[in-house]
Amino acid sequence: MQVVLIANTLLALLAILLLRFGQRAAERWFGAMSDLLAFCDGDVGGAGCRDFALGLLRDAGVDFRVVADPWRTGGLCDFARRQVVLSWWPEARTALALFEAAHEAGHAVLGPGLFGARRRLVMLAAGGAFLGCLTAGIAGAGWLALAVSCLWFGLVEGDWLRGELRTTRFAREKLLALFGGELPAVAARRVRMDGPWKGLAAAGKLLLFAAMCWFFLGFGGLIRGVAMGAAKAFPFPL
Repeated sequence: MQVVLIANTLLALLAILLLRFGQRAAERWFGAMSDLLAFCDGDVGGAGCRDFALGLLRDAGVDFRVVADPWRTGGLCDFARRQVVLSWWPEARTALALFEAAHEAGHAVLGPGLFGARRRLVMLAAGGAFLGCLTAGIAGAGWLALAVSCLWFGLVEGDWLRGELRTTRFAREKLLALFGGELPAVAARRVRMDGPWKGLAAAGKLLLFAAMCWFFLGFGGLIRGVAMGAAKAFPFPL
């Protein structure tokens, strides 16, 4: 019994490591594809990405600042600080810079979704889910805790994916309006990449979360098994 419990815990740990390695590899691949698109990208004229984002926010009546931080990787919509952060120089007029500006502005215009503005609460709840799986494993009722935790995190990731797809559609519509109904080839490829990539990212995070819950569940079961073995070995009540 102890061997099975140890093997189950180690298998969960191995799954965590493999999934994390897979996530890193996928992120590097997507970064390489983005760099390749950026190499093929060029100046399309018109307003810079910062002014483009400000115009979209102004048209929607949304009071957000737009900050350019070309040293960061990827854009960000910070609802807590009410600002959009772009990873391009503010004067950048490439198709990819304008896509990022429209995408992040879309987050501000469309709103954070059910969990998007509550990331700290989500992190605390994830910690509670791990603790719950550990406790359930010790109590011998772990699989129900695992199912409930994964269902909850699936809702979180589904809400995140829905928001990303909505903002990608928003960005596509704004770029189509900007370019007269036809996207530049680089922007069109970036839009096509976005949905499958975000779906893969959401699935990867859900699998990683499930593997971590599985690990805590198995570790709790191991604690239970050791405790029960010690209780059987001790013949007198305490």
